[in-house]
Amino acid sequence: LGQRKDGSVFPMQLYIGAMQAAGELMFVGIVIDITEQQRQQRELMAARDQLLMASEVAELGIWTWTLAD
Repeated sequence: LGQRKDGSVFPMQLYIGAMQAAGELMFVGIVIDITEQQRQQRELMAARDQLLMASEVAELGIWTWTLAD
């Protein structure tokens, strides 16, 4: 978890990389706030669960058709 200046915490991803600059080894870190990504994922999973429940109640099948196959 990351922490903002105001003290609130948030889910994050951290990427770290090494690089050479002026003959010195340096490390660079990138922090990404994934709060919105996690919210969207929860909504998508909830919609999927509702669709699966509705298909079971209606006794419908769900499949994927790829034209190339």
